[in-house]
Amino acid sequence: MSTFTEWIRLVHILAAIWLATGAFGGAVVRAYGNRASDLPGKVAALRIGRRLVTLFALPGSVVAGLTGLSLLDPMGIGFRQG
Repeated sequence: MSTFTEWIRLVHILAAIWLATGAFGGAVVRAYGNRASDLPGKVAALRIGRRLVTLFALPGSVVAGLTGLSLLDPMGIGFRQG
């Protein structure tokens, strides 16, 4: 494999970690939001959860998906039949 492919693979792995951080962080914030007894606490948890999804999960999934698709051909894994 070329050096460029290795860099794309590194970006793919880092994007997957970024995505997992957003998913795990969002789940933790939602759990704390369910434990909150007052409405402002629940609203704050929802806002933080939305921010985590916006900053981590959405960009991580897009970048991991695009870099994963771009790695299929150089690694010899394609959509060819057979």
